[in-house]
Amino acid sequence: MSNVFFITGCSRGMGLEVAKEALKEVDSVVIGVSRSEPRENLLPLAREHKSSWIWIQADLALEMERIRIVSEIKKRNLQVSHVLHNAAALRKILFEKVTFDDFQYLFNINFWAPFHLTQLLLPVLKPKAHVVFMSSMGGFQGSMKYPGMSLYTATKAAIANLAESLSVELKLRDVRVNALCPGAVDTDMLREAFPHYKAPVSASEMAQFIYAFLIHAPRVMNGKVIPIALNDPSNE
Repeated sequence: MSNVFFITGCSRGMGLEVAKEALKEVDSVVIGVSRSEPRENLLPLAREHKSSWIWIQADLALEMERIRIVSEIKKRNLQVSHVLHNAAALRKILFEKVTFDDFQYLFNINFWAPFHLTQLLLPVLKPKAHVVFMSSMGGFQGSMKYPGMSLYTATKAAIANLAESLSVELKLRDVRVNALCPGAVDTDMLREAFPHYKAPVSASEMAQFIYAFLIHAPRVMNGKVIPIALNDPSNE
């Protein structure tokens, strides 16, 4: 049976690049979710490789939008084999200036949205499905931390811990759950946080690793939090 990929945050950066990798798989179905239209038209790539591209425009911060996304998957009678929770938000704010609004905004998008979306997706997950949460090196225990990133990295540490916990709870459903912690990757988000830093890894290079991890990792690992980094923006 063909693989069905569900990827959030697919309009740009790593999410877009992972979607492109998945579409190169013949007969695959790739469901991409984002607020804005992807920067590239992926339909020609899908036609070239005889795969299918489905874009769902939605704001993951809103509960009714998350419910609508899964409803659309059910209408198409699709069973998802690979989930990549890639969508995230960033606010770089010094600790003493963080407000409750900042807290609600970041934890809603970076933690609660993928948490709730995973709950909603359970009925449409194939046996042996693989769910991957995108954390970050900032959320990896013992990694270097940076001023202004305490709230963001807290959300990423929380999502990594969630992956560990869900790997136990969803084992009875024959679902594998892991988390990836990328380091410095050349994306809009990294440039926003560290504007003078040049990342050593491109989004397309990281996407190749993420795609391979989605496909192959569940055969040999579950509940793991994996750091992926050549470097950190320590000169910022």
